[in-house]
Amino acid sequence: GPLEYNIDLSSKRLTAASALTGSLADKVVQWDILVKEMEETNKTLAGDVFVSSACVAYLGAFTAPFRLEMVTKWVDLCRERGMVVSDPFSLVKTLATPVQMREWAIMTLPTDQMSLENAIMVSICTTPKSKRWPMMIDPQGQALKWISRMEAKSGLKTIKLSDQGYIRTLEQAIRNGTPVIIKDVGETLDPALEPILLKQVYTANGRTLINLGGPDNAIDYDPAFRFYITTKIANPKYLPDVCIKVTIVNFTVTMQGLEEQMLGDVVAIEKAELEETKNKIIQSVANDKKKLKQYEDGILEDLESASGNILDNQKVIDSLKKAQSTSELLSKRLKDAEVQSASIDVARLEYVPVATRASILYFVIADLAMIDPMYQYSLDYFKVMFAKVVQDTEPHDDFQHHLQVLIKNITAAVYTNICGGLFKKDKTIFSFMIAIQVKRQNGSITDNEWQYLLRSGAFVNPEDEENCPMPWLTGAKWALLCALEKTVPAFAGLTNDIKARPKVWQAWIESRVYSNTLPLPGPDIGDGAPEDHCSD
Repeated sequence: GPLEYNIDLSSKRLTAASALTGSLADKVVQWDILVKEMEETNKTLAGDVFVSSACVAYLGAFTAPFRLEMVTKWVDLCRERGMVVSDPFSLVKTLATPVQMREWAIMTLPTDQMSLENAIMVSICTTPKSKRWPMMIDPQGQALKWISRMEAKSGLKTIKLSDQGYIRTLEQAIRNGTPVIIKDVGETLDPALEPILLKQVYTANGRTLINLGGPDNAIDYDPAFRFYITTKIANPKYLPDVCIKVTIVNFTVTMQGLEEQMLGDVVAIEKAELEETKNKIIQSVANDKKKLKQYEDGILEDLESASGNILDNQKVIDSLKKAQSTSELLSKRLKDAEVQSASIDVARLEYVPVATRASILYFVIADLAMIDPMYQYSLDYFKVMFAKVVQDTEPHDDFQHHLQVLIKNITAAVYTNICGGLFKKDKTIFSFMIAIQVKRQNGSITDNEWQYLLRSGAFVNPEDEENCPMPWLTGAKWALLCALEKTVPAFAGLTNDIKARPKVWQAWIESRVYSNTLPLPGPDIGDGAPEDHCSD
């Protein structure tokens, strides 16, 4: 009867209430923390999104240092005008989630700051509401590799403007909502692409259309369609009419980004099990977080749409149980992941000197193209050479000795291989640049010393040029000596020594044969009248 029904219903509701309160107990604490975080975030939300929009619109084409400089200026201007912006501001924290970043890492995107910013810009530009498609400056092919992996499941079509019938491939992709990437474009684009670049989409008779290949060739446009463009030109000069149609994103590899990749490569060979464990951890944690977010979104949706007594809604109860079990599992995995990641990072850090040397060598090689355009070497070629050296180097019981042998072998292999393709006149500058960059990296040569060697005139004070005390020295040379003394600490006291021993310095300057007994500034110059001879 009704009594038995009510007793049964109450019993079920009591069980459901117990399950509900048990499941929500942990969630209440989590949600309280989340609410407080969101309240804090809301204070800076408008300012952060405003600066982020400016970054996406204007900074894609520039290098990491210039981006940082511009963002710092923009944030200061916002604060002067009373707009609250996060301190410190981060484009990555504002527009990307940890799950998203882990997915990008799995798809081979380098994990340095600039690469993450680039990925955000590309992702935003390929959303249906974006006005411009991304064009990536990608001399090392990293953007192409990342997008190819990321869009593989969607059936990505890769084409070149030189392909016959590429317009037909584009038409088919636009109809089916298949992503397309045009690779290796030059400094001009085919005018036939203009309707796509300008997103000239319109609606007629209930259909979404775009005219491709002429006004009479209207084809159906699927909003899921995504369009990417890459160029291998390291420093392209695009005219304004190209720049206003696309968002240019600079994927040129950075020293930090390449170092991270080379570190992964050397550890993958030397400690294969470590790199494999790290990749598995990244993937499992990303999957768990994604699953938990789906459950939590589902719970909130069910709670919002639930009608009647919530204790009678078995779907919500089941979702909460799943979320709780997943949350517990995720917490355990995250703790395990933190422990494992810490041990992996310690082991990886031991190989940083090798990765740093490899990164230095690659950038020296990349700069050779400025001597002769013929000297161009791909990052893939360099990585293959690097991997072969690491594989061929025999392990040693003394790990530090093994690292030094690796560094020596990599440097020697790079020098030998690259010199095989250089003219004799360029081999000296190649070895000089390797030596200089290694010394700059370890601090033996300061930036000021290097800059003085390259462009000493920029350090000159015009007043010094006018006040030259030596009749046998030109004003320009005296000004350079004064600048050298101020710029390089090793030359402290140089001008005073020249004034104190003018005959010796004049003889040395006018001599056609230089010896090792050069008159250098030394501690033998006392307070009294010094002798006019060379110091030791």
